[in-house]
Amino acid sequence: MRLIVSRTWLLCVAISLLGCGIRGPLTHPNIPNLPIPPEKAEPMGKQWPPAATEAK
Repeated sequence: MRLIVSRTWLLCVAISLLGCGIRGPLTHPNIPNLPIPPEKAEPMGKQWPPAATEAK
């Protein structure tokens, strides 16, 4: 019984040490930079028709 438990434990440890199968050193994923925020705020309220056509 002890032989079965020890071999099972050894097999589990060996499998867990294999990792996910990626070869080479582990690296962080490449994360893209954040987009640059706009200089002006986006307009709020009614967008269409433009204000120039409303005055006619």
